[in-house]
Order: sequence, then C-alpha cells, then structure tokens
Amino acid sequence: MAGDVDQGLPACLQLDAVEINARLNCVREVRSILESEHTRHLLLLGEPRYVERQEQALTQLLNSADKMASLAEGLQARQAELRLDLASSRPKYKAAAARVKSIKADFEAALSKHLDGRGVNLMGAINAI
Repeated sequence: MAGDVDQGLPACLQLDAVEINARLNCVREVRSILESEHTRHLLLLGEPRYVERQEQALTQLLNSADKMASLAEGLQARQAELRLDLASSRPKYKAAAARVKSIKADFEAALSKHLDGRGVNLMGAINAI
C-alpha cells in the first residue's frame, strides 16, 4: 500500500517504514511537549486572571510556610525548655527514689522484727523504682 502511494512521488520524497516511524515518533514527542502541563502554564501566562490566581496561590503558600516556620521555632524553644526541666528534675527523682528504697528497707526490717526475725520481702510496683 505504501508503495502505491509513493509511486507518484519523486525519489527524494519516497520514505520507507523506518523513516516514517522515526518521523511519527518525532511528531508524537512534539505533541506531548505541546500538550504538557508546563506548556499550558506558559500559554496561560498571557491571561491576567490566571496570573492573579497564581499570585494568590503562591502568596498563600508563602504565608503558610512563614506560619509553619514560626510554629517550628516555638516548638524548638518549648523543647529546649522541657529538656532543662527534665535535667533539673532528675536529681529530685533520684533522691525521691533513694528515699523510697530506704523507707522500704526500714519497713521490711520493722515487719521482720514484728514477725520474730523472719525475712520479709515486699512485692509489687515498689520494686520497680
């Protein structure tokens, strides 16, 4: 069929299947570029309403980014404050835990004395301290 069409053409215009497929691929590539999102944006840049909408969207994104940055700074400050609080409360916790262990030992000794010297071991959450 292709040979029938090419018969009336000069030799320089007659194409074989490989050349036709190559040109078809080039046309498809150009078409995909022209139909791409980027090209659509470029073509719409001439429309004032489109430019205004894009400006509003970008301004809104910028405001959101600024808000998130300020929130992040606030959270970092709060995190630093909590770390200081935690560091200052560790010695208090260790002292309280030591006091609880001392009271536990005293209580076990008192119970043992009350039970005629039999060994007493308290069980439960107090041992997790």
